[in-house]
Amino acid sequence: MGLSYKGYNISLRPLKTDNLWQLELEKNGGEIVHTYTIDPQKTLKSVEDFALDEVDKKVEEELKQ
Repeated sequence: MGLSYKGYNISLRPLKTDNLWQLELEKNGGEIVHTYTIDPQKTLKSVEDFALDEVDKKVEEELKQ
């Protein structure tokens, strides 16, 4: 289960290598906009804040186009 925010789905998945996580920002409709590698030492709250900030940036970019 993921989080939805401003038309984007946000999900966090474990990577099979390196004990890291992959944060995926996906625009509604299935298009993956960007992925980020996340250190497992980060708190869930800091990852959520990062993801929401990145979505805000993407929405601002879309409005400028």
